This record gives sequence, C-alpha cells and structure tokens, in this order.
Amino acid sequence: MIRNKKIYGSRVAIVPFEELVNETGATMRNICDWLSLSYDPILSTPTLNGSAMWANSSFPVSRAGITKEATKREVSNADAILANEICRELYTAVMGQSIQG
Repeated sequence: MIRNKKIYGSRVAIVPFEELVNETGATMRNICDWLSLSYDPILSTPTLNGSAMWANSSFPVSRAGITKEATKREVSNADAILANEICRELYTAVMGQSIQG
C-alpha cells in the first residue's frame, strides 16, 4: 500500500475495512465518485456472476452478503496492545493518523 501510494499518489485510494463493512453503501458511493463512475446498488452486494457470495472468513458465517460481525469481535487487552505496538507505524503511514487507544 505504501509503495503504491508513493508511486501513484492520488491514483491510489485506501479504504478502511470498518468503513467498507459498516458503511458499505456510502463507501461504495464515495469510491464511485472518486472514480467518476455511476453508483449502482449491486456494488454494495458481494456477488459472483450475479450470485450472492458468502464471506471468506476463518470464523463461522451464517449467511451470504456483508456481515458486520468481524468488526465487533473482541480481543484481549494484551492482544490489542501487541497489535497496536506492531502495527502503529504502518497504520500511521497508510492512514495518516495515529491508532486510537
């Protein structure tokens, strides 16, 4: 991501996972605007050849489509601290802001 952002600058859009999952319609509209494309609601529904897609997850999935459960999973405080320590520099470089917490 960082390499491509440096090479291609404003031609690269970085979309946070939480925004894509929790605000799918608005995020897809923003991407379409950024690409100068017309938005179609099908862009907010995961499909393959017109058939609904199930999430590709290591956790149980109960239905096709976008599932918000992945953004609500809890991790231990120790794991959160470790992830923040490991990812802080990359997250700040990619997102242009510091990790919260």
